[in-house]
Amino acid sequence: MTEPKYTAENLYSGSGAKDLPKGKDIHQDTFMDCYYISVLGATADRQPDRIKDAISYDAQKGTFTVSLYQEKDGKPEKVSIEVTQADIEDNIKRGGSSTLDNTGKTTPVWPAVMEAAFAKMHDTNPADGLKEGYDAIAGGWSRQAMYALTGEKGTDIGLAEAKTAGTEKVFERVRDAIAEGRAVTLSTDPEPGAKQDGLNDNHVYMVDRIYKNKSGEVMVELRNPYARNDYVGEGQDTKSAKVTVKLDDVIATGGFEEFNIGPGKRQPAQNQGAATGQGAGNGASAGAAQGTGDPLLDRMIDNMRDPAALKEALKAAAASPDGQQFREQGAVQFEAQQTRAKPEPALPSPVAPVEPERAASARAM
Repeated sequence: MTEPKYTAENLYSGSGAKDLPKGKDIHQDTFMDCYYISVLGATADRQPDRIKDAISYDAQKGTFTVSLYQEKDGKPEKVSIEVTQADIEDNIKRGGSSTLDNTGKTTPVWPAVMEAAFAKMHDTNPADGLKEGYDAIAGGWSRQAMYALTGEKGTDIGLAEAKTAGTEKVFERVRDAIAEGRAVTLSTDPEPGAKQDGLNDNHVYMVDRIYKNKSGEVMVELRNPYARNDYVGEGQDTKSAKVTVKLDDVIATGGFEEFNIGPGKRQPAQNQGAATGQGAGNGASAGAAQGTGDPLLDRMIDNMRDPAALKEALKAAAASPDGQQFREQGAVQFEAQQTRAKPEPALPSPVAPVEPERAASARAM
């Protein structure tokens, strides 16, 4: 067998603990599948183990196997798609969404593997080439891509809901989703007759972060899967892959279509995604660190040695619905304990009653 050009060692650009897929590994060129590759990139940045667990390498055959999901009888069914060396070369020659056709390098190849697998899953006869498959995946919704990758469609926040709920509520939901490690994408629509909002029309972006500027305006920092934002013709042309817009503006112009928020983190598989056969490696190893199942707690544990990051993780936990509920329950339990600790006396107590201000202060402690 000819020595394969792409192996498990070529999947990602790092090594060891840093050997992870990243959103910046995406570079869309000719295929119109922004909805899929933006979901891949957003997931790579928030939950890289989902990407790693989806790909395995067979060193004996020199092929990759990708696990994706299709709906069957209303339920997700996992399917395995073999991606050959020829499939990868074909993807690159067609101008696929990895960086390899732009840089001439052989790493990171994971976007080409995942994109070829998605096309192959939609091709009725892969043996005659994947043109049918690539044509079939041109255009779609983030929820479809999220389902293919995770078996869950995620949650959409559409334009009508955003207008009804208001910017603040949308900000809180997206902020909390990112803090919980969920992949988030933003889809756009044309804004005819309105001010251009700086974003490609009919496109899907990865959401890197959402925050408030000094004026209190909600800003959304996006990564364009095209890896640049020039030639957009929307007033914010830049060669940077990132662009920042005011959420109020994109909602007001109608250029905002929806956010899609993916599922929460899960425990990574111990061996799934590892290469098989001679030369195995690059997947999650046996005994790999396991999560607690709580993304906020996992985030705090991961940042124990980084005071600044730990502070942000604690703030996110406190601001989350679970954190607020925990605080309320704690206050109730504290009051109950105080009541039990001070049984009602048989005779009037000579002690003066506690002033309301001091009682409120005690509850806050």
